Amino acid sequence: MKKLKTLFNTACARLYVWATVQVITEPVRVRAALVAALMAASTVFPALANERTDELLVGLGMTALTVLVGEGARARVTPANDSK
Repeated sequence: MKKLKTLFNTACARLYVWATVQVITEPVRVRAALVAALMAASTVFPALANERTDELLVGLGMTALTVLVGEGARARVTPANDSK
């Protein structure tokens, strides 16, 4: 059981790092993937087929991902310290 827990924790950490890199470098692709996942889920759960629900869920997902990796994005757009 301990080995399974370690494997699960490792997989989650790798998935988190991969998602962080993707959100920072490819935000449009991440948004498209979220929309595709919602479209696939709407075939199983017809209540998700509403346009408002799709936009709300994609917006919330992108907001959550942006907050999670916001520090890395901030570091990329913050000007370098100009020391003379």
